[in-house]
Amino acid sequence: MAIPSCTRSFFDLGYQNFLSAASHAEELTKFYRLAGFSFCIKFAGNAMVSILTTALKHLETDALKDCDLTICAWESTSLKLPWDTCSIRGEAIGFDCDPIPTVLDIHTKALHMFDREKGVALYWIRDAQTLPWWVKGSPLQLILHWWMRTKGHQLTHAAAVGYPHGGVLLAGKGGSGKSTTSLSCMKAGMQYASEDFCILSDVPNCWVYSVYNSAKITSQTLQQFPELRKHIDNRDRTEEDKAFFFHHQFQPEKVLFGFPLKAVITLKIEPDENSWMEPIAPMELLPSLSVTTIWQLTHTGLVTLKHLQRVAEHLPCYRLHLGRDLGQAPQLIEALL
Repeated sequence: MAIPSCTRSFFDLGYQNFLSAASHAEELTKFYRLAGFSFCIKFAGNAMVSILTTALKHLETDALKDCDLTICAWESTSLKLPWDTCSIRGEAIGFDCDPIPTVLDIHTKALHMFDREKGVALYWIRDAQTLPWWVKGSPLQLILHWWMRTKGHQLTHAAAVGYPHGGVLLAGKGGSGKSTTSLSCMKAGMQYASEDFCILSDVPNCWVYSVYNSAKITSQTLQQFPELRKHIDNRDRTEEDKAFFFHHQFQPEKVLFGFPLKAVITLKIEPDENSWMEPIAPMELLPSLSVTTIWQLTHTGLVTLKHLQRVAEHLPCYRLHLGRDLGQAPQLIEALL
């Protein structure tokens, strides 16, 4: 697919804007390894360093000579957006294209661009102080998603728990019990790769890789795990906001970089006391794995759906009915491992 000249020109303009901002501020570079690949984040100033790096801390590594991806992150009032309208998902009309995805996030108003050929991405915001609280828990989602697609991997909305020798993927929409089940499994002795978003490789290997070491939980879930209160990061949150914390800060031994998958499980909360598990067909599980992934990301569609379908068809699939006794779910999952 050809790159519109306006997209190439604006990407180059954005990159020059970053270099200009970096020349007037302290430039800092952080290096990371994710799913066997490397990336770095170059900051012009420190306004976004904590926001964009805390959830990635467990992936940080020593300085690297070359990286597969370079992300330029900065705030500036001098960059002017040249398009008139965006789609309901934030794609810049007339500029967004597959070789250089161009999205102005509708929630954060942050610009995301990724030059697939050059391996360079831009993350720009007019004022870093306007970024919502939840960005700190799962930063740079779109850019990491676009980049991982070039490696044959898929950023996926799912939790993942287990051990170095193998674990399970927990699928389901928000409120289906992913966070509660993940925390229950960790409390029972398992380890963790994801609570919300993870990287999923393709068949036949089917590995899951950790992206973020964060967790976001409701006030109700916090009441079930009161020991986590002292680790909450956003203590000034509103009543409607979820509490979030970073496992790497207080239990780094619980965070795994990745593991092979043994099964995929969709979750369903039940009013009963007891929990139970039943095998289901892959196509019965697929919607809980694919719908929220495709809905929350751009440049997904059929490629993402087929990737997730292949994984579901390659692995045993189950539905875990979650009862009120939180201790039963880890036992049922443990039996699969």
